[in-house]
Amino acid sequence: PSFSRPNIYFNITSPTPGMFIIPLHYKGQEKAILETDLKINNLLEKVAKDNKHFLDLEYVQLNIPKALALLKMVFSKL
Repeated sequence: PSFSRPNIYFNITSPTPGMFIIPLHYKGQEKAILETDLKINNLLEKVAKDNKHFLDLEYVQLNIPKALALLKMVFSKL
């Protein structure tokens, strides 16, 4: 629900280049309520082959082009 959005956050890590672990946290809870592994190649394939621009992660939907832009911006600086 929209009232819980301020309490939700992501803590994205990249253990290897091109792979990202994205846990979804709820403020006040220590353990992530959802965790997904994403690979850049898989996201690019969804857009190119399947023409899908959103990735459904059960509790939230990610806009794939915007998520790719964010990941590139954040992790290319490292």
